[in-house]
Amino acid sequence: MPLNISENDRDLNPAKWTKRFSSDKSALEYVRKSGEEETEKNSKYLKKANVKYGPRERQLLDIYYKDHEEGTPVIVFIHGGYWQEFSKDVSAFWLTPYLENGCRVILLGYDLCPAVTLTELVDEIKCGLKYSLQYAAETNAKAVSIVGHSAGAHLAIAAFDKEIVGLPSINLVRSVYLVAGLYDLGVIVNSSVNENNKLTLDESNVQQLSPMLFDYSYLKGHKLKIHVFAAEHESPVFIEQAKGMTKQLEKFGVDSQYKCLPGVDHFEIMENFEKNDFELTHLLLEELS
Repeated sequence: MPLNISENDRDLNPAKWTKRFSSDKSALEYVRKSGEEETEKNSKYLKKANVKYGPRERQLLDIYYKDHEEGTPVIVFIHGGYWQEFSKDVSAFWLTPYLENGCRVILLGYDLCPAVTLTELVDEIKCGLKYSLQYAAETNAKAVSIVGHSAGAHLAIAAFDKEIVGLPSINLVRSVYLVAGLYDLGVIVNSSVNENNKLTLDESNVQQLSPMLFDYSYLKGHKLKIHVFAAEHESPVFIEQAKGMTKQLEKFGVDSQYKCLPGVDHFEIMENFEKNDFELTHLLLEELS
């Protein structure tokens, strides 16, 4: 069932802030339709589909590349959807510039709440990152970048814990891109996003699931950069949380950078990764070169 965000929670609804659409309903319809269409166009690059990386039903990943698997850079992508919507199967809409430039892309699928708890979901992504880094090492990947959008940004940094950083393959990771996410989940505990506690998120565990409150001393000294991005046409809550996430990383000496990208909304910021002339496309390709 599609997520239904109350009118009282306007600041938590990215579709309410876009300038491109007449209503939040039309914005979400566009996102779903364009995701399906562009994923279908890129299906020619899908080399390994539904690779199982964990025991649960949707712990599956897809691997895309154009020509060469061995020795090429890897991008791991975690999709958004407020932990309750969308899937990897409509998330290949932005891949073309990277595949055409010799990169591989792994799309991580995952189970959705309320079929699993948010705590279990973070553990799923952690399992997916372990699998992806091992695969990258075994295929002699030149470098790895991790990209998470919206809820996927939260999952990317929440799962990027001390255990992941302790893996031998962590030296392959050049960068982590946190795109338009929420990082202090206290703002959604009593909101319609968590209606009937479908995220299994309450005062007892919100701190453990809020990356903006984590201790990142384990990242200090590692040669990787964490980019935190927000969109200009976005809820102030998302923008402030991106700033807060960056400050928390800086507090622990992590190489990090915040930027609010002008002229784009919550959805467009990720869509534009598909454009050759987009600032973040250039940055990601440069870091993987």
